[in-house]
Amino acid sequence: MKDTQDLYQIVYEHYANKIRFGLYREGDSLPTIEKISGQFNISINTVRQSLINLERDGFIRLTRGRPAIVTITYSDDECRERYIEHFTARHDALEELRAFLPGIFAKTLLHAFYFMKPKDSEKLMDLLLQTSFEDSLPFFYPLRFVLASLGNPLLESVHLDASMFTYLSPKKMSAIGLPYDLGTFASFLNGFSQLSDFKATGDYAGMCQVLTRVCRLLSEQIGLLNKEVTDRFGKNPNQLPFVWHIQAGRPQVYYNVAVSIIADIRKGVYKNQEFLPTPATLAEKYGVSLISIRRTIALLNSVGMTETINGCGTRISLYRKPLESLDLSSPGTRKSLIFYLMGLQLVTINVRTVAQESFNAITPERIDEIIRLYEQETQSRNYLYTHGQILKTVFYSHKNSEIRAIFSPLIHIMSWGIPLSYLGDSDMDAKGEELDLLISLLKSGDKESFARQLEMNSWNILIRKRQKLMDAGLTDAETIRIPALEILNLASDSIHFNSH
Repeated sequence: MKDTQDLYQIVYEHYANKIRFGLYREGDSLPTIEKISGQFNISINTVRQSLINLERDGFIRLTRGRPAIVTITYSDDECRERYIEHFTARHDALEELRAFLPGIFAKTLLHAFYFMKPKDSEKLMDLLLQTSFEDSLPFFYPLRFVLASLGNPLLESVHLDASMFTYLSPKKMSAIGLPYDLGTFASFLNGFSQLSDFKATGDYAGMCQVLTRVCRLLSEQIGLLNKEVTDRFGKNPNQLPFVWHIQAGRPQVYYNVAVSIIADIRKGVYKNQEFLPTPATLAEKYGVSLISIRRTIALLNSVGMTETINGCGTRISLYRKPLESLDLSSPGTRKSLIFYLMGLQLVTINVRTVAQESFNAITPERIDEIIRLYEQETQSRNYLYTHGQILKTVFYSHKNSEIRAIFSPLIHIMSWGIPLSYLGDSDMDAKGEELDLLISLLKSGDKESFARQLEMNSWNILIRKRQKLMDAGLTDAETIRIPALEILNLASDSIHFNSH
């Protein structure tokens, strides 16, 4: 996962680009540290370090107790050149983003609007009334407000990264003669106003029509921009991919290592009743500190995978009774389990769409591998990895590299729920029945039924794991919304886009 240094750089690049593009001029004030912290969902200390780096490089001046002041102005020609450079280096990624973004974004927004409180329609209208053609990213805050209703900072971080990557600033685009005018801005504004009205009346079918229109317009604007930039300025041979920086809810290192060790135990790398290598050896193997390994072992002990014996070491202790409770005293454990639910929510909302598009690209060899894993887990009645491997196959088989860029981190996240399998009543029988049906559909080649069942399996897992965490006392789990089945089906039936 991304470390703190990456987070410094995200904020640094955001404001450095705004200054380079001429959106901030000498003497202008940046937002307060608190506002930047809220926008990026990161700590105040991380924001301070980003601002220190900006000051070091001559962009701003810091004064205690006051917002940072911009200390440099780029000429119009320099701003124009940098804005053009920004887009010519992103041509390929933008084409891929616009190919899948409408469907994914429209369906995610539909769920977000569904969970918005009725009174929030008024606040959304206030945000829309404050939106101006002169804004650097006009609809950033209204969209962020809507997405926040899903209670998932992961989703907000994807929105932030995509907004910063595309940087569809009407003011800057118009300044260099690119196709974005007041008419386009008005179309977006009218569309979002209609969405707010539909929320107030509960007309989600009407909302689907408007979301389709708005997201198609967004995709068309990216396409027009890309074509215009390429026709006028050529294509940069050094293309930059879209990268999702996970800014919020990142799991602790020790938790990630614990999940890796559980996987190694299940693979037979470490056998039952054997002792794990020494902490120093484990630290070297997994590339982490001794402190992280000690925390890893404490977590493994707490879920009953291991037991530490004074003077002897830590021994694998499989086949113990299910845990009656889960040690949630560690903030890192709580944070990582919530992070798992966030990832599972995003997968549940989007997996049917992706599976429908990637199903035909899944190779027979990969299907055989999944079936072998499923048969092994059927013998042990421990269905820990088959569902995750199916998800991995679906996302990695998609032809769009940006789909893989966004969803590949979520595949790894799916394994972070494994410790919950040892808590309370086992859900292995339910998982087995769900996988029986899913595997049969995978074998049959029934794309639509397979995609729908994969969505349903993910939905059921989210419900069970969320309830386990709530029962264990992790009240924050309640903030992660369960997608409504009627909205999942409405989105699938009513929101469609032609592939580019």
